[in-house]
Amino acid sequence: MKISLVIPTCNAEVYIDNLLSVLGGQSKPVDEIIVIDSASNDKTVEIAKKYKNVKIMEIKRIEFNHGATRHKAFLESVGDIVCFLTQDALPINEFYIENLVKSIQDDSKIAMAGGRQVARKDARNSEKYVRLFNYPETSRIWSKENVKEFGIKAFFISDSCSAYSRNAYMSIGGFEKNILTNEDMEIAARFLEAGYKLAYQANAEVYHSHNYTLFEQFKRNFDVGAFLSMYAEHFSKSKTKSEGVKMAKKVFGKLIKEKHFAEAVYCGADFSARFIGNFIGKKYKMFPLPLVKRMSGQKNWWEGKC
Repeated sequence: MKISLVIPTCNAEVYIDNLLSVLGGQSKPVDEIIVIDSASNDKTVEIAKKYKNVKIMEIKRIEFNHGATRHKAFLESVGDIVCFLTQDALPINEFYIENLVKSIQDDSKIAMAGGRQVARKDARNSEKYVRLFNYPETSRIWSKENVKEFGIKAFFISDSCSAYSRNAYMSIGGFEKNILTNEDMEIAARFLEAGYKLAYQANAEVYHSHNYTLFEQFKRNFDVGAFLSMYAEHFSKSKTKSEGVKMAKKVFGKLIKEKHFAEAVYCGADFSARFIGNFIGKKYKMFPLPLVKRMSGQKNWWEGKC
């Protein structure tokens, strides 16, 4: 099987050289890397052009959309399996690609696979524990029959480090073309509904984490809440609040147990920002457009939407 890898970029100069170098040393080499760049004004494109198997696609920054941009790159790819990485996700070792695509190669009913995200060394302790909760050490494969058991986690695969079967992707029409956020969750839901299976490959690891401010955390979760409301036909029957509470208790408890008391206080504020943002986001239709745009992390997306 041919393997393609897509990396959406925007001012990725601090990441791209190291990322492409690591990808060049994989035990299972990719046939092509597509860098789809949103009008970077640093040296992202210049650096990427130095690598022989890299194809550059350039779009205007205002044209970027989580679904449409990835779909555009997907259609330009040649792979039987198409992988996605965000610019700030770095494979931990040379076996990342090999481990990520294995389940799709072994089983034609697996449409999508996700890898494990490990917090970077500079991540806050609370962020490290959130990553441990969301990305455990055990791999698994699931189908539509597991949705009730898994709840919202049945749709939880991140395009920060993912792989798609080309046949499965094309059979359901690909990504939603104009989507606020979480294009990966939306397509995961459609894969399951179409009878495909999903896989989580815990041995396909990348360093990836964020030290968001409280307001950034609010905006991120406002968008997620709005997304869940927009696609309620997929997610309304899956428990989201209980999963969030479970994660908060786990992370907070671990911080207290390890005597990170100051971080536990911050964690309380962080999870409050998450819950409030998510709650308000689900009710976005109640608010005027100018206020929605202020609360959202994707301000340009909302033009004419409410």
